[in-house]
Amino acid sequence: MNQKILRFVKIASVQGEILAEAIWNWWIGEIIGMMPLRWRGAGALIAEVSDTEFSFVKERGDERYVATNDELHGSVIIQVSPRAVLKRTLSLPLSARFRLREILANDLDRQSPIDPSKVLFTYRILSIERASARLLVSLMIVRREVVDTALARLQSAGLRIRHARIAGPQGGHEDRLSASGSTSAKMGRSNQLSIFLAALTICLVVTDACIRIAHQHTVIEDLRNEAAALHASAVQASLLRVDVEAADHRNEFLVLQRNQVSVGEILAEVTQLLPDGTWLYSLDFDGHQVQLQGYSSDASSLVARFDTSVMFSDAAFRAPMTQGPLPSLQQFDLSMNLSGRS
Repeated sequence: MNQKILRFVKIASVQGEILAEAIWNWWIGEIIGMMPLRWRGAGALIAEVSDTEFSFVKERGDERYVATNDELHGSVIIQVSPRAVLKRTLSLPLSARFRLREILANDLDRQSPIDPSKVLFTYRILSIERASARLLVSLMIVRREVVDTALARLQSAGLRIRHARIAGPQGGHEDRLSASGSTSAKMGRSNQLSIFLAALTICLVVTDACIRIAHQHTVIEDLRNEAAALHASAVQASLLRVDVEAADHRNEFLVLQRNQVSVGEILAEVTQLLPDGTWLYSLDFDGHQVQLQGYSSDASSLVARFDTSVMFSDAAFRAPMTQGPLPSLQQFDLSMNLSGRS
């Protein structure tokens, strides 16, 4: 009986914490929504990363729109496309909720076939299993080089980076990517609340001062808009220079691919066909043949899966399957011919 009561208390405590966090985020959103637009700031600038291209959007509450050239300045949030994310669903003890990020960081070497020092990760709590008092958690992993490449390009264009996150439903700090040794993830909720209350107090003081100098607002805004326009032009020029330098390296590839299936279509078809529990560390395409190398918990089914595709034909292993870095994984080397469009 005592064990049942203890389990009930643990489940109630975790559910209460998750519910309190959701209510807190909703309440803060409602307060921000009632503020005048000029008090809310310009909203967050988002750089959506897809392969090597960027698209800039502005995000203010639930509103999202394409950013104009005048808005390409200040700080920016890097948002990684879901196509670059490796996902793993884990079942953990309920007590892990209070140190979840630290536990996942220490367990990355078992949960990912990639070196933990070369990845960033985040997580989301999917559900609580009452019967077994366990958490169902989605672990999301991104190669560090994806974020580092975007970081270098944006910084070279004069933009400051706030943080990196994964595209999709946002749920607070869990969506932000961090490394296995990140110290920022160790900040407790009590510290975050204290910082927020201190910032709120400062905002009230600043608001009072701003009201007294409101008659200068028009002149300040005009100067700010002119500076933003000049900075946006500089950002666009910097990005264009980088694109021009990269164009020479892409010309040969574009000529080969002009009348063929695009790499994007191949990646989409491969992603659709690969079963859960499969990771690729190499994908080569020479215009006629696709070669895949990686790890899978169901490697023996890959040939049959790719034979069902109208895009590929003659799928076969180039070498015998070998043991992967984990007992449940097998290393495979698979090749197939490109037969047409899907």
